[in-house]
Amino acid sequence: MNAKTFIVCGVFIICLVWLVSINNTVIAIRAVATCFSNTSANRCYNQFLLNQYPGYTPLALLNVAEEINRFDSRYKSCHVFGHELAQLVIASEPDAWREVFIGKEAWHICFGGYFHGMLQARFEPILVPRDAEIVQITKDACAYTDNALVRSMCAHGQGHALWVAVRGDVPRALSFCAIVTHNEQEKNACVQGVFMQFYRPSTVVEEQMHSLRGDRPSPKSIALSCKNFGSIERKHCLVESWALFESSVSSSSIESFCSLVDTPNAPYCFSRVAELLGSRGQGGASYTKDICDLFPTSRHSLCVSTLARSLLFESEQGARQALTFCSHFDASTRSQCIERIRSGCELLIPLSSMGYKQVCHEAGFAQN
Repeated sequence: MNAKTFIVCGVFIICLVWLVSINNTVIAIRAVATCFSNTSANRCYNQFLLNQYPGYTPLALLNVAEEINRFDSRYKSCHVFGHELAQLVIASEPDAWREVFIGKEAWHICFGGYFHGMLQARFEPILVPRDAEIVQITKDACAYTDNALVRSMCAHGQGHALWVAVRGDVPRALSFCAIVTHNEQEKNACVQGVFMQFYRPSTVVEEQMHSLRGDRPSPKSIALSCKNFGSIERKHCLVESWALFESSVSSSSIESFCSLVDTPNAPYCFSRVAELLGSRGQGGASYTKDICDLFPTSRHSLCVSTLARSLLFESEQGARQALTFCSHFDASTRSQCIERIRSGCELLIPLSSMGYKQVCHEAGFAQN
């Protein structure tokens, strides 16, 4: 290939990428025009995007979901959209799950939802999956990357899928976590995924699993239900049960809930509750500040830094909001908040675009 041909090919590729980016923005603007005034904006955005399939590829629609957040920071359910899109894709293309591993983007919250949904949808049509079949589908599901962050998020998705695969049998799902993961960090993420799915069934089929097993959880049964698990499993069994308590949030309810866990795991509990409350919020510094005002004074800075880190991982727009969010607090809290962003940057930098790298640079993260 001569130099002239090389230059022409390069310009063509740049133009093609630019056109795809413009098209994603156009669809996102159409979505905002349709849903911005809707009282159920998150549900409206998700349905708008689902209606674009199969006219647009799943990858394109996941990118549009990210783009929507640039225009409307209230949009907080692209992870749910990823799950729903996966269900739709599997219904029309039963073997599509084999092509779900879309590279480094899979760490992102929207793509993570699609990944989780694909693995879950893969198991739902199988009447009684055999142990060997479960291992075959899930064991190497995370082998497409060596990045620790992506592997952990992938293992979390394995946990969701395993609960579905074993038809809601939690101890059996946990035993598979030990088989299909490759280290303690991945196992921990897998166990969290199992319990998150247990407390938050997302389809009619999954609701029926609870009914058939007679193990539908209730706030009164949590302590008893979790006490016989090992330490890691018990921690996630208790903390993920926040799903049963989050409908009535108050300072006393958060403190009372986290008293269920042993003292060493209390910081994790408060951090996880902050993360879950933030992910269901309407965005904006005033809202997230209000969340942290509900936490005990001794846990306020932990709440703030957790929410900043959650924003960082949400999207490029969220990463920029994270820096602004930290600036609203006193010097000590702001310092802890920025430090939490820097620790997140250490994981993100190998995966990230220039937008993320700029935010991490502004946070004082020094890339090697």
